Amino acid sequence: MKNFIKKFRHKPVAAKPGEINYVIFDRFTLVHFLIGCVYAYCRLKFWAVLALAIIWELVENPLKAAFPSLFPVEQLTVCVIFWEILLRLCSGGQL
Repeated sequence: MKNFIKKFRHKPVAAKPGEINYVIFDRFTLVHFLIGCVYAYCRLKFWAVLALAIIWELVENPLKAAFPSLFPVEQLTVCVIFWEILLRLCSGGQL
C-alpha cells in the first residue's frame, strides 16, 4: 500500500515551450471541447460541470506521473489547466 501511495506523490514538471501541453491549443483541445458537449447533452448544471472539470484536472497530473504508459504526454501548465476547465464550461453552454 505504501508503494502505491508513493506513485501518486510527484513533483510536477510543467511542459516546456514546444511540447504538447505548453500551448492552449493542442491536439487535446477538441477532446476537451467534446467533453463539454457531452456534459451539455447530459444536461449537467454549471456546478456539476465545474466540479468534474476541476476534479479531473487535479488528478490528471498525478495519474500521468503514476501511469506514464497511459498518459504519454508532458505535465500540464497552470494556464492550460484553466483553459481546459474554461473550454469545458463554454462548449457545454455553461457560460
